[in-house]
Amino acid sequence: MYHHIIVIKKESIWQPIEAIATLLAVIVALLIATFQNKWLEKQRKSKIIILNAKSFLQDQEKSGESYKQIVMRICVKNTGFEAMNVTACIAQIEEKLNNHTGLRSNFLEVPLYWTHGFVYNKSGVLRNIQKNQIAYLDICSGPSSYKSLELSTPVGGNPDFRVLNPGLTILTLALYQKSGQTFYITLKLMWKKGERPTLKCLDLGNKLKPAFKYSDSSQVP
Repeated sequence: MYHHIIVIKKESIWQPIEAIATLLAVIVALLIATFQNKWLEKQRKSKIIILNAKSFLQDQEKSGESYKQIVMRICVKNTGFEAMNVTACIAQIEEKLNNHTGLRSNFLEVPLYWTHGFVYNKSGVLRNIQKNQIAYLDICSGPSSYKSLELSTPVGGNPDFRVLNPGLTILTLALYQKSGQTFYITLKLMWKKGERPTLKCLDLGNKLKPAFKYSDSSQVP
């Protein structure tokens, strides 16, 4: 009778176990790296603050003739991480006309021009804001006679998308970013024909304020 002796080497036993252990280690490392990157992305947020809102008289030229134009701007600063692909849009217009206050119904959200925005992007409405960088945003403009004002937007066509009426106007401005972060800025515009308009920031946050919060002019700061 012949007996077969099977010799099992230690290496043959441990090789599959080592392979599985190596695979598990790789998977755990990838999971840790993924969650770490997601955590870092959440921490790397921009933080926009408003420094001021002012009006400027600027020399302009059209058809070979020089004239002055008033431009209303806000100045913002990013004190957080870099804000990528920031687009500023007027989300809603609340105005007081004939003693009645309400949202402009025939209005769709329109983008605004960044001051010198064409330096950063050919559209003029898209730019990055680096950490600690200051940026200016054009809100509206008009002739130095103060007889008319229009939003500083490339959108044409329907005048309800750009023309501003005299009186009290509350503008809700949205700053959209590539990261998904959104800042909402509430602006108060006061203007009478023939008089220089004024612009003031009322609020800044990450949520859209409800309409008619400032519908009563006596409650407007």
